[in-house]
Amino acid sequence: MILPLEISRTAMVRSASFIGARFSNINTGLFDPTWRQTLSTTSLQLWSEKWEPVFGKIRCENKNLEHRANSNFRHDALGALRQQIASLLKPQADVLHLGNIPLHWRGEQHPLAGWPCVEHQNHAFQLPLFADFPATLAQLNAKRRRKKFKNQHRKLEERGGYEHIIAHGDDEKAQLLATFFRQKAVRFAALGLPDVFQSPQTQGFFHHLLKGHHDRLNMPLELHAIRLRDPQGGKIAAIAGLSRKGTHVICQFGSIDATLAPEASPGELLFWLMIEQCCKDGVTLFDFGLGDQGYKRGWCPVETVQHDIIQPLTPLGHIAAKAQRVVIRTKAAIKNNRQAYGFIQRMRAKANRASGKDSGESAD
Repeated sequence: MILPLEISRTAMVRSASFIGARFSNINTGLFDPTWRQTLSTTSLQLWSEKWEPVFGKIRCENKNLEHRANSNFRHDALGALRQQIASLLKPQADVLHLGNIPLHWRGEQHPLAGWPCVEHQNHAFQLPLFADFPATLAQLNAKRRRKKFKNQHRKLEERGGYEHIIAHGDDEKAQLLATFFRQKAVRFAALGLPDVFQSPQTQGFFHHLLKGHHDRLNMPLELHAIRLRDPQGGKIAAIAGLSRKGTHVICQFGSIDATLAPEASPGELLFWLMIEQCCKDGVTLFDFGLGDQGYKRGWCPVETVQHDIIQPLTPLGHIAAKAQRVVIRTKAAIKNNRQAYGFIQRMRAKANRASGKDSGESAD
């Protein structure tokens, strides 16, 4: 098992969390497949034989775990693992906060699903894909989807046509990403929200992801766009950034130019074309990521609830863990209240403009 953690300090509290967790759509950790299966399906004897050299003989207060019934195996093994991790982290951190973890993912239970946790304020949305695109659409209102696509296609053809492009060369990638940043800045300003992509460090990170050659099955970032055919040389109406790991594709971000053919909904059209291409490429899950938005619900029959595991490690950590749980539940309550959420976002944007800085943080 590998948990890629970083230690951050807020006031006096040291927190161990996944690296870049607040910018991630999903976090899981890395687990040995055999160990993962052992934890969920086999007896304690197999656990002891395989992992005793690593963890030492696992005991609880009253009696040896190896004599427990199989029905208690998972609970006891997780408790022992939690104690082991806590003992390793105590010198460096007060609280362990593993955020954005799906307790069940793609038909499998997460190895840490038995740990104490709190529901994350954001849910994620996914569309299962099939090799046959019509079969994928059948999960949705296929008739309505096709009608919508035909209308979008017709409206853009009437304006001179369009093409679905995927950035390949370094120059094309850099130009398209720069266009995304400009489109997003305009959009955030119109909504009165802070521009989370404004800082040079953030933009540099995304440019770095685009560099180098990557195989089709594993890509940190791939840019897709709708480019209009027009006398001015082809303006970009919509952009999306996709990441791929095996058969899982996730949409990391998207933007539109609200002045270009808004009646044709080019952003929605781009999703159709990307999903259709993913079906051809053997992708089995198209992930729209965190955040409850209407267009996601229109595409996604699957809603994934994520959780935060918050484990205190020290006396100070116990206080911090309680506070963090309250913060998460408060965020969830605010997000369920549109007026309150909109007000807070406007206040964040106003404070950001007044300071002349960008926080570089996601609007969570």
